[in-house]
Amino acid sequence: VYDIVQDNNGFLWFATANGISKFDGNQFTTYRIKDGLNSNDIISLLKLKNDDIFAGNFENGINLIRNGIITNAYNQGNLNKFILSYLKLDSIHKNNPRIIAFNRYNSLNVFKLKDSSLQFEKTVNPSPLQIEELKTLLNGTMVALTETGLYYYDGNQFLKSNIRGLPFTHFY
Repeated sequence: VYDIVQDNNGFLWFATANGISKFDGNQFTTYRIKDGLNSNDIISLLKLKNDDIFAGNFENGINLIRNGIITNAYNQGNLNKFILSYLKLDSIHKNNPRIIAFNRYNSLNVFKLKDSSLQFEKTVNPSPLQIEELKTLLNGTMVALTETGLYYYDGNQFLKSNIRGLPFTHFY
């Protein structure tokens, strides 16, 4: 199991190497390629407030689960085989949030939400930073944990945090 989210009905959704499994409290239902997934290797899940769930495929795009129906949200162009580590919601743009598909090979692919699909907006390359993980704070700020300390993401770039007393060592 790579990731878990809970929908508004209380069902648990699991991202696995064998598809997405939904637990209703009594039994599991597993969804795979034959059910509409781009691949069975699901590495990340992201639930929105409206109960839409985005499923990040390891190497084959992003699916959307809306009202129990799986559709392809993104799988085209030069990002067809982008490697994904996890999905994050970037709420810096309050009226039009973005979804970030991040991979540990140091790129962030930023998408705008468009109905039941994602529109590619840009790629942000944080080089020379080696980002270990992205975290979203309670106030919506996205923070990158790196080998050289914490960096805030402002929607376009990473800015070094200056937190007094915080050692500038590896964050994992």
